[in-house]
Amino acid sequence: MRNLGSFEFKKSIQILFLDFDGVLTNNSVHIDELGREYVTCCRYDGFGIASLLKHGITPIVLTTETKPLARQRCLKLQLACFDCIEDKYSAALKILESRKLSFSQASFLGNDINDLVLLKNVAFPIVTPDSHESIHNEHFYVTSRSGGNGCVREVCEFLCSQ
Repeated sequence: MRNLGSFEFKKSIQILFLDFDGVLTNNSVHIDELGREYVTCCRYDGFGIASLLKHGITPIVLTTETKPLARQRCLKLQLACFDCIEDKYSAALKILESRKLSFSQASFLGNDINDLVLLKNVAFPIVTPDSHESIHNEHFYVTSRSGGNGCVREVCEFLCSQ
């Protein structure tokens, strides 16, 4: 991540919300002759997520994806996955309230226009360098790695570092 230094706020982060497409994937979709969709994910991210869990930070995927792709990848990574989500802010708010947490204890890694409201409300908003240009903001941190290429692990390692 760029210019993060030793931010003290990271000690308060209890939950990391993640988008799926463009964050855990490289935002590409492959379709075979039968119409089945396939995505590409980065194995580096799985190790980062495991480390996050060991440090007591809960990663949760919030995605608009309607196909079972996100659920299957999250199942393997032991990640909670909320799919078919139209309003990520409202979904995150419900999750936080159910855990007696607030947005000041949350981070979100997103990459597209529908992520903007949630990004503006979490303590630590993060975007990928290949995210949609309209969500780049001087207050959002930008990972050095792109979506589907280790950006999740990069964030996990930062949050878990002393």
